[in-house]
Amino acid sequence: MRNNKGFTLLEILLVTGIIGILSAIVIIAINPGRALARSRDLQRKVGITEINKGLNQYYIDNGYYPSTITPELKSICVTGSSATSTGIDCAGKIDLSMLVPTYLPSIPVDPTGVGYKVGFNSSRRVMLVASLTELGPPYIAIGTSTYAADICDGTPTIGTTCLDGTIYVTTTLRTTPSDAGAKAWAGEYVVTGATDLADGRNNVTALKLLSPDLSLYPAAKACEDSTANGKDDWYLPAKDELNILYVNRFAIGNFDTSGTWPVSIYRSSTEKDDYIAWYQRFDDGYHGYNLKSSALIVRCVRRP
Repeated sequence: MRNNKGFTLLEILLVTGIIGILSAIVIIAINPGRALARSRDLQRKVGITEINKGLNQYYIDNGYYPSTITPELKSICVTGSSATSTGIDCAGKIDLSMLVPTYLPSIPVDPTGVGYKVGFNSSRRVMLVASLTELGPPYIAIGTSTYAADICDGTPTIGTTCLDGTIYVTTTLRTTPSDAGAKAWAGEYVVTGATDLADGRNNVTALKLLSPDLSLYPAAKACEDSTANGKDDWYLPAKDELNILYVNRFAIGNFDTSGTWPVSIYRSSTEKDDYIAWYQRFDDGYHGYNLKSSALIVRCVRRP
């Protein structure tokens, strides 16, 4: 009788594994640069995948993506494990440090230390790009979930938080979620021509003719310099615009309605004459005017 012997499945798997390891060693030995480049590209794909997951979870929790993301594809600021960009130069880049540590342990970066890129296109789809790939396509792109249509593009309830985090007031007016502190209107005894009751932008234009950087008009400058919610077109509301905020103060929220001077007295951009300007009390709606040098509370608005 003949005794036929064969390899067991375990032996075959062990041999196959050893051959695979030896093959990898040979490939690395023959072309180590390509193997390392492939590893770096894999790291890049993992990096933007992690950012993608963090952005999606942020959207699920908040109803919108970080307002720092712009239509233009820009580099993500390298803030690492910092939960704030304070002290880090993010000029011209997208700051996503608000994702740390709740949604990401740190902001992933390219193996070379360069940040990835993010932006959204005309289809309102957020795109993440690793543009320094070494093999295959010139870049790796991942699209996150498509932006939901901004409810503020319609006519939602006043006080609704829009996709960008600003507050809906009317179809033509938005406001910041909070005040910008107490600021003086200006010094007295100068007629500026900022007398528009309905549109504060016209008042700001008049003030800029006298002080291009608005340094002479602190209340208007506070809104001009604001980048709240990633917007740079905030302005100090005119008298009638301020009244719209007052009428809807409870729906909008976060106004001081105590009647205490000056924290519930809100400044408008409309002047009365050379030394006084209009304000409104947010406890009872009273319109008054006082010295331009008085520091009253500022709440900024913008036109979408």
